[in-house]
Amino acid sequence: MDLALSRLRLEDPMSPGSFSPDQDAYRRLIAQLGFAVAPTVLTPARTNGTRGFYVGFETSVVGITENSASDFWRNGTEGDDMSDYATGNRFLQNHYYLSRLMIRKGLPFGFELGLNAGHAYNTDLWIWGAEIKIALLEGFREGIPAFLPDIAIRAAVSTVTGDDEYSLTVPSFDLIVSKRLVAGGSVMITPIVGAQLQWTLADGEFVDLTPERNAFEECAPAPGWPDPMMPPASSTFSCTGSNQDYGNYGLFDKLRQFRARMMVGMEIRYRIFAVNFGMHWDLRNPEDFDDDVAGLDLQRQWNFSFGFGLHH
Repeated sequence: MDLALSRLRLEDPMSPGSFSPDQDAYRRLIAQLGFAVAPTVLTPARTNGTRGFYVGFETSVVGITENSASDFWRNGTEGDDMSDYATGNRFLQNHYYLSRLMIRKGLPFGFELGLNAGHAYNTDLWIWGAEIKIALLEGFREGIPAFLPDIAIRAAVSTVTGDDEYSLTVPSFDLIVSKRLVAGGSVMITPIVGAQLQWTLADGEFVDLTPERNAFEECAPAPGWPDPMMPPASSTFSCTGSNQDYGNYGLFDKLRQFRARMMVGMEIRYRIFAVNFGMHWDLRNPEDFDDDVAGLDLQRQWNFSFGFGLHH
């Protein structure tokens, strides 16, 4: 499921063999990938305290979709060795899978810092993230305030490495509400509700749209200037064949997309052991928020995440 952006190309009907980037397919693909790698909200609003920390492992399953306009996931991902430009990815998955190792440390005054590193399965992509959480209200146990939930805000960011054809960074701002309940005197159950504002920031690099062709061989260069009557050019050879493939390089547009999503989940803790899970989904159609993806027929996505860890 590594991206193969060179397959997202459009042929010029007036010049067979000349290609330009399929910008719409690229924006659809990157928008859905941005949703997949966005920071997850699985932590309760309550922090770990000044002396506490958390180490955990989380896995996410993300729904990915095609649309009636194009098979952008099939065309834009590599597949096996038998997949080519005509077939695209022969074994396209309906879901995107990734895991993260999480570390969070409590600090004074209701602050908590976190770092994470992850990997997307069946790809060369690595995901790196950081977060800072501020508990606005937490830990009341007596009197009327004991009925109030814990409330926190969080700023987080994820960035992707492992592919030199594009850069992708996804910052988010979250509101988290949770309430710890005690069962049996030793098991703590914490329902979690969250709202997240997410931005997908992507920039493309120059991509060879015809890697199956060799521009140098098609050119069949020979020493000399293209036109002896003209001043010397920057090159010292002329093409005896075709120089068409030298023009088959493309730069994909930058993408700046905003999305809003909701989350519900739960953490179950026994002594130092914790299990957590949660569901994220788009609050509205992505096109409702941003003109940058208007008309792309982007569908809502979902993310189911679960994990386990140790509190101290």
